[in-house]
Amino acid sequence: MRNVVLAVVALFVSASAAAAETEFEGTPQTKVEVTLGATTSEAVPRDEREKRRVVITRDGDKYFWASRNNTPLYKLDSGDYVTYVAATGVGYVRVLSPRKSIGRNVRYMEHLTVQMGSITYFGK
Repeated sequence: MRNVVLAVVALFVSASAAAAETEFEGTPQTKVEVTLGATTSEAVPRDEREKRRVVITRDGDKYFWASRNNTPLYKLDSGDYVTYVAATGVGYVRVLSPRKSIGRNVRYMEHLTVQMGSITYFGK
């Protein structure tokens, strides 16, 4: 009986994962780190960009920060940009609408809180 229950749960989980669609993907170009008393900005090395890629998925009307342990997100659409806010308060992703522009290499920002500081990635 236990094996049957586990099989049903596994089937449900895989069906849910398969139902999720990619809502947004971005590749970071710049990393800005803020700590008490210091702020640094640096280009993300090319060989690390794929590892630091941001991915947001949608399953029905629910959103998840797939690249950050599938953290649940709230989607807020202002027209000029869409902001996906982590339900846990650990950060957010802001994506510019296609009609807005603040530079060729910046289409989104991913902001993460780290203890009493933050890391923000800017990318496209």
